[in-house]
Parts: sequence; structure tokens; C-alpha cells
Amino acid sequence: MVNGNIGCTFIGIRNFRCSKRLNVFLRFTLIIAIICMNLFTGQMNAKAAMNVTAVPAVPDTDTQVSLKWTSVAGASYYDIYKDGQLIYTIDVGKDLNYTSYIDTACEPETTYHYEVQALDSQGTELERGSASVTTSKMLAPSNLTSVFDVNTRQITLKWVNRSAAAAKSVIKRVDGTETYTVDDGSNEYTFDGPPPDDNTPLKYVVMSKDISEQHSSPDSNVAVVVPIQPPTISAMMGNGTATISWGSYPHISYFALERSKWDGSGWSDWETVYYSLTGGSAKDTPSEAGAYRYRLAAKDGSGYAGYSNISDNVSKPAAPSNLKFEILNPTQVKITWENNPDNTCDLMVQRRTGSSGTYSTIAILRLSEQEYIDTYNFTLNTIYYYRIVAYDNDNNKSISVECP
Repeated sequence: MVNGNIGCTFIGIRNFRCSKRLNVFLRFTLIIAIICMNLFTGQMNAKAAMNVTAVPAVPDTDTQVSLKWTSVAGASYYDIYKDGQLIYTIDVGKDLNYTSYIDTACEPETTYHYEVQALDSQGTELERGSASVTTSKMLAPSNLTSVFDVNTRQITLKWVNRSAAAAKSVIKRVDGTETYTVDDGSNEYTFDGPPPDDNTPLKYVVMSKDISEQHSSPDSNVAVVVPIQPPTISAMMGNGTATISWGSYPHISYFALERSKWDGSGWSDWETVYYSLTGGSAKDTPSEAGAYRYRLAAKDGSGYAGYSNISDNVSKPAAPSNLKFEILNPTQVKITWENNPDNTCDLMVQRRTGSSGTYSTIAILRLSEQEYIDTYNFTLNTIYYYRIVAYDNDNNKSISVECP
């Protein structure tokens, strides 16, 4: 009995101690389980961050940033923040592009931090995301071209301002001897070139600056200006064809030949006769009678502007028409005709005796006259022929048909 009680007591105490240890272990295990469940539940309930990207916008990589983000379920609005300041709110129901935005209010070589917040219809935040970006260096001007005026010897430079931040343009001669500042935002500038006796080639570049001059661009492409002298021409007419000469002028390929016609009260507009010229002269055969003048004009896109001198006018006579005659009496014959309205020359009345005779001039008349009475001791039973010759001071002629 005693040994049995003692054994039971020992066993009971051990069980009691074991039960106490088990209870502590179970409590500890329960606490760990609760913590794990809470962590798991928290992870399940946490909002996934939006994927936001920010890159310099092409082609305006120095002044614009392109933002894009993933669409969020249930989002009615997206608030866009730039360096902590709200800059725009996108309405999913109204905006065409509701998962992208172009920020056009940026400066070159500047880092910006953007944050996009997705909101439901009540304005409750659903998700957010952020991104940072640095804009590029100020874009250089492009397509710099030059035009040299052979008459005024002025240089005109034109270029394309590629940067939206460009408020000023600085024109620099490559050798550093000249600098011009254009501060009105334009992309064209004209300035005096070298003196007439200096035909040294010149090189220019253009760079852009912002309004505060804190940012500047690289240089543009180089424009080369080669000053030249204007050409000098002369013209002469022979047998209805004008020959226009300029000698051994080495830059004739930059010029086109133009012609103007006298219309009775003034000179007509210039028209191009030949666009491509070579050698030292060109020939032109006008289709109509009249007085003409010529000049050389610099071609568009040639890098030059201006003109040669204007030639002296040359004329292409046209023969009078509808020639008639009337015998007034044995010693008088009346000849009538019609003058070409384009003529600017004088007239000769010519007569010959018989079919084998030669013509002789019997009168010199002004162009305005259209009849003549020939007083002559005519021989009976003899045929006399008449014709009218239109001619100019350079001995260019046009002869009418003869009238027996």
C-alpha cells in the first residue's frame, strides 16, 4: 500500500509537471500561428503598387516627359504629381489617353520625380506608383543654311529651333571673329557680309539658349558661305535669235536666265528661259516679235540671291501684213499695210522695177504709219513691186510679202 501510494504520487507529480510544460508550449505555438496568420492575411489584403514609367518624350527629350502606368481596376481618376505638386487629374470617363500623360513643362538636364495615384469614384486611393527621370541636354538647332546676296553682299542664315526651351539663338563664326545674338525667338537672321574685294569662304554655326541662359545647346551643323561677285551680261539679236553672253563667269551654275518683254506701256514680269546654264553664253529665240531684255537670277536653293545687270533691250521685228496698193493716177501709187502690235522698230518702204530688178528703199517711216503714197514717173506697161521692211538699229529685219 505504502509503495503503491508513493508510486502514484510520483506519477501524478510528473504528469502535472508535463501537463504544465505542454500548456506553455501550446500557448507559444498558438501565438506564433496567430502572428503568421496575421502576416499572411496582411499580405493578402495589401495593395499592389502601380507600375509607373517615366522617360524623356521623343522628339522633345529636353523639355517633355512621357509617363505611362498600368490600368487599375475600379479607378475613375488618376492624379499625377510632379515633385510633390499635383499637375493634372485624368478622368477615365472623359480623357482619351487615361494610362499615359505627356508633361510639356520641363527644363533641359533636370531630374523630376513623378507619382501617380489611382482613385475610385469617391476619391478613395486604390493604388499608387512613382518614377524618376532626367531630361536630356538642350537640343541643338538643325538644318542651318545660308544665302549670300550677290548684290547687297548680305548673309542670311536660317535654321530650325529643335528645343521648345530655345528663347535665344547665338550665331558664331567658326573662327571666333563674329558673334550675333537673336533674342526674339526667330530662326532667321541677316547681317552684312565681307567687302566686295573679299571672297574668302566663311563658316557659321548656331546654338540655342533658354530665357534664363542657364541651359545651352550644342552647336548646329556648319553652314559654309562662299562670297562671289554678281555676273555681268550682254545681249544682241540676230535673225530673230538673241545671244546672251556672260563670259567666263565661274559660278554660272547657280543662276538661271530670265527674259522680260515690252508690252507697249511697260515691261512684263520676268520669266525663266533657261534654268541650267553652262559655258559663256546662251541663245533664245522668242516666238513673238517685240523688244526683249535679259538678266541672270540666282536660283532658289543655290545658296545665293540677287541678279546680274539687265541687258540692253533687243528687238525681234515682225513684218507688216495685209499689204495692198492702189493706183491713184499715172504718177501716184498708194500702199497700205497693217503693223504688228508687238513691233518697236521703224519701217522701210522698198520698190523694185520688173521681176528681175532689185529693191531700193524709197522711204523711212515711223512704226505708227500704215500707208504711203509713192510719187514717181512710172513707165507704162511696167510692173512695179513693193514691200515693207520692219527693222531696228541693230539691222535686225523682217520683210513683208511683196505686192505687185
